[in-house]
Amino acid sequence: MRTSILSLDAGTSSVRALLFGTDGNLYSEARRAVPLDFPHNGWVEQSPGLIWQAAYECIEQVMTYARKNKLDVVCAGLTNQRETVVAWDKRSGRALAPAIVWQDRRTTDTCEAMKAAGLEQNVRSKTGLGLDPYFSAGKMAWLLQNNEEVAAAADQGHLALGTIDSWLMFHLLGKHVTEASNASRTSLYHLEEGIWDPQLLEYWNINLGLLPQILPSVAQFGHIKLPGMPEIPLTGVLGDQQASLLGQGCLQPGATKNTYGTGCFIMQQAGKTRPESGPELLSTLAWHTSNGKEFALEGSIFMAGALLNWLSEDLHLADSMQGLNALAESVDSSGGVILVPAFNGLGAPHWSPRARGTWLGLNSGSGKAELVRSAFDAIAHQTADVFECMQRCSGNPIKEVWVDGGASASNVLMQNQADLAGIRVFRSPITESTAWGAAVMAGYGFGLWDLNHARVAEPNAVFLPNNPELRIQERKRWQRAVQVCLGW
Repeated sequence: MRTSILSLDAGTSSVRALLFGTDGNLYSEARRAVPLDFPHNGWVEQSPGLIWQAAYECIEQVMTYARKNKLDVVCAGLTNQRETVVAWDKRSGRALAPAIVWQDRRTTDTCEAMKAAGLEQNVRSKTGLGLDPYFSAGKMAWLLQNNEEVAAAADQGHLALGTIDSWLMFHLLGKHVTEASNASRTSLYHLEEGIWDPQLLEYWNINLGLLPQILPSVAQFGHIKLPGMPEIPLTGVLGDQQASLLGQGCLQPGATKNTYGTGCFIMQQAGKTRPESGPELLSTLAWHTSNGKEFALEGSIFMAGALLNWLSEDLHLADSMQGLNALAESVDSSGGVILVPAFNGLGAPHWSPRARGTWLGLNSGSGKAELVRSAFDAIAHQTADVFECMQRCSGNPIKEVWVDGGASASNVLMQNQADLAGIRVFRSPITESTAWGAAVMAGYGFGLWDLNHARVAEPNAVFLPNNPELRIQERKRWQRAVQVCLGW
């Protein structure tokens, strides 16, 4: 029988299960979409039950394939959207409220009040994160303060709080645990000490007993036990952007990747030393293995693939990503149109939760193609903002970036990225780098290989920067546009 690894990838817009061979070949994939809900301005929610149902159905589908095709599934890895929070009853496993998604802005006032009280520097020194609604702690505190069922469960001693990895592992393994890279995104985890920090728990008024046990990225998490399926050891877990960093083979300090998913997530490998992030970027955990902790420098952008979905599904400018790409390619430029997609505020490097989107420079000649091209430009400009900050923080120029994610398939976007950032863009031959990263970590935990197994030999496309004079002009116009929407 052929050896294979199960990888469960619970992203923001969908959940997928994939079966990889030890050579990285993809044997089978199952996918289920999970809708987002927007009940109020700035609120973003999902159904935890639908996330779990999607995971179960996807695993069931690929395991049926494995049985029919005589694949030996020896271990499993899990990767997931980070910062999203679920509250559930430990006795029944029933979710007590909608999941509050990482894009949600409802805790803006609380974060601003804590900043005004002078707490942000201490939070950053311990966690590597600033005070922003993006992170999990505020969402947990909000549920405890505003949801009666959650508060009652806490009082009665049977509430569980956790991120999506915890929610899924509770149902897959029957344990209330989390993994270190996911914990590092909560604003409760002490980066150096690797614990839930007592002072941070006090800041947010969160009881330690509500939180999961923290395990390393490689561990014997337990066995996946689902009806009618063989037990599979879960041996590797990572947050999705850390998994992408590994799946792209970014193992040496300075190696940088960008995932063009729902948002854009630029991450640079920092090695054993925690990087200096300043107030614009994030210092975070890459992974924790038997060889110790490795760190990363990160810039998070909230709108990328979500912006393109908005253009197609809400504005009906095209009926698919391919249609949007064709429109963008049909013109040489946006004709002076600039879109700043601050629909849920701006992430790195601005961290402005009150920013709102703006479309500037419209004229009577602006048509569908120019509007779409301005969205592609916006994704590339936001990423260039983060690259510039990373270079200032590290003191080292970024000469190349490895890219993955759905929107990275667009040649016009990738060429735009190279031009506006002045950096070579390498498109990975591994289209499923996030899921592959989880599989590599799981295989490492199972004893199949070391992390060098993730190294990528050659990109499948390279985009070289050109026209530096135009880049300077366009970057200045973009920065003027951003100033318009900050603090809107």
